[in-house]
Amino acid sequence: SPAFQAQKQAKVNDVLDKLY
Repeated sequence: SPAFQAQKQAKVNDVLDKLY
C-alpha cells in the first residue's frame, strides 16, 4: 500500500541520514 511504502521510505531515509 502507498502508506506502507511511504513509511518504509521514511525509515530508509532516516537510516541513510544517520549513515551519511
